[in-house]
Amino acid sequence: MVPCIYGSGYGSSTPFRSLTLTDFNLLVLDQCQKNVEATANGPSPISIAKLDWYDFLLNNFERPLLKQKYDTIIACDCAYRHRDIIALASTMRSLLRNEQSRIHIFGPSNRSGLDELLTLLRTEHDLSVTVEQLKMERYRLR
Repeated sequence: MVPCIYGSGYGSSTPFRSLTLTDFNLLVLDQCQKNVEATANGPSPISIAKLDWYDFLLNNFERPLLKQKYDTIIACDCAYRHRDIIALASTMRSLLRNEQSRIHIFGPSNRSGLDELLTLLRTEHDLSVTVEQLKMERYRLR
């Protein structure tokens, strides 16, 4: 999951204030850090942080990231393990700054965990859920 606060994009005339890339896997986080360092021209508004969805269920708010709130959360293909869906939904809801904040979730429409996540966000966390179908293609280059 990638929570972030943004304007119109890094390097644009109106850059976002900050972007926080998150994952649980330390190897993924290390690669994110390398990518940011390789593309940054000076100080970067992009930070990297470990995020454990279960911290929100356990009320373990010792890490600074868990105390932050976000205007926009972008989550990509994260609803795949049914046993983690409750923790994921709790994390998403807990990280929202206010009623104007938004969550954008991207993932395969045939993933049953995604349906479960959307149902939880709608029923248990009182969020309005709108589903839009996007046509996507993948290109592999060598």
